[in-house]
Amino acid sequence: DWFTITEGTEPTCTKPGSVVELLCLRCGEMDSGQLPATGHEWDEGKVVKATCKEEGYTLKTCANCKATEKVDKTPTI
Repeated sequence: DWFTITEGTEPTCTKPGSVVELLCLRCGEMDSGQLPATGHEWDEGKVVKATCKEEGYTLKTCANCKATEKVDKTPTI
């Protein structure tokens, strides 16, 4: 039976969760841990075609935090 002494924070895509401290109610042993960052969950992406002024790319969006990333860039035409 563990009792939470310090509440941790949930991890995000890029940052680990904060340390959680637990106390065993039977023996008094202390334990702690840190939750690793979850990493992004990218969607399939939206293709943006190149123009004569701007390069093309695929814009991917993270399902968790809505961060975006441009991949598969193509030169201007």
